[in-house]
Amino acid sequence: MDKINILVTDFDGVMTDGKRYVNETGIYSKCYNMKDGLAIKNFQKLGIKIMILSGDNSDITQKIGNRLNVDYIKIGIKNKYEELTNFLKNNSLSSENIIYIGDDLNDKECLDYAKYKFTPKDGNKALLRIENIIQLESKGGEGCLSELYNFFNP
Repeated sequence: MDKINILVTDFDGVMTDGKRYVNETGIYSKCYNMKDGLAIKNFQKLGIKIMILSGDNSDITQKIGNRLNVDYIKIGIKNKYEELTNFLKNNSLSSENIIYIGDDLNDKECLDYAKYKFTPKDGNKALLRIENIIQLESKGGEGCLSELYNFFNP
């Protein structure tokens, strides 16, 4: 296995169930699984950096990422592939060095590009046509990063 330097994850639909919860005053929230917080720490102990790459431009995503000590938080990204490849180039990394997990069509190019690619059980079914993609047993928000950690560290 090539040296893995970074785990890149979508946020909504991977670390969350992809839903927005809105209360009676119009304030919305998101819920993430604490198992993923522990998985992030465990990956980091192995020297693997964590990046959240999200199309949503949400303060909640930023705050949760900060709380979990995520190394790189990129929100409001319109073209995830361009953002990812520029980041890798600027850090002398390649597709061989990353794990990518995403759940929907805006992750497809990144999943095609990454050597190690995963999608949650409830990810967009079109992603299953990507060569060598692995569908996790966990649905989004149910510990996908925890399952991913166990996949690489049985």
